[in-house]
Amino acid sequence: MSGVTIKFDTNTIRSINLFEDITGVKVMDAITTDDRAYFVVEEGKVGLAIGKGGNTIKKVQNNLNKKVKVYEHSDSLKEFVENVVPVKVKSVKLDRTGDEKIVHVKVDRSDWSQAVGKDGRNVEITKRFLKREFDIDDVKVN
Repeated sequence: MSGVTIKFDTNTIRSINLFEDITGVKVMDAITTDDRAYFVVEEGKVGLAIGKGGNTIKKVQNNLNKKVKVYEHSDSLKEFVENVVPVKVKSVKLDRTGDEKIVHVKVDRSDWSQAVGKDGRNVEITKRFLKREFDIDDVKVN
């Protein structure tokens, strides 16, 4: 953890509390949008959060009335990127240019649009988590 203080809005705090109550899994970080909620949980706890046959996460989705994504935390930048990017990652390279830290994520050409997401949604969520967890300034998907 980079030591960046994360401030959650009321809606996100409510979502975290509901997620933790239903799953029994502690949330380390979360981002909520109008129609989605993204949760980062401790290593090894994703399966518990999702539940048998996805039943637990379906309960969370129904209660939040949002699509929910759960990611496993890692102290390793490479592993964390692999956990958050929704496709197979070929490589992760950290580039430091002056004060700026940029992560270059390489994926198969056929997976690129899914990695970036509709209107850049997936890469935007990846950027936000990496800024908070590793103080990364930008993410480029190649």
